[in-house]
Amino acid sequence: MLMYWTDNIWICYSAYVIFIILYNVVITITQFQLAIGLTTESFALVFGVNTFAAVLLNAVLTVILIDKAVLGLDVRTQFIVYSVYFGIVACVFLIHSAYNLYQKFCQQKQTSDSTSATGDKDKQENVEPLMEATM
Repeated sequence: MLMYWTDNIWICYSAYVIFIILYNVVITITQFQLAIGLTTESFALVFGVNTFAAVLLNAVLTVILIDKAVLGLDVRTQFIVYSVYFGIVACVFLIHSAYNLYQKFCQQKQTSDSTSATGDKDKQENVEPLMEATM
């Protein structure tokens, strides 16, 4: 969105460089996390399909937004469309991450509740034989 609002080319270049750096860092982390759960035999298939889908989506968006026969949007409007697109993708990932964190929190809470409940039960079982022995 910054590139839509400014006419200064240096601000545009700086924002673009920062965006590309952040994008590549996030992509690297994402691919690393994806690779953790894969077997060695499926690396090429998963990353190949992922790259193909990304290139296909990029080509479709380019044809729709730039080609005069379809929408033929000017540069500033393209910046808005791509900003909204990346914003939606970011929101989807943030919601997914929040959901995963919530699930982990609930699982940890259930685990701690169940261990404390069994721990109390064990204590009661240990106390009862002592009470019977003293009587």
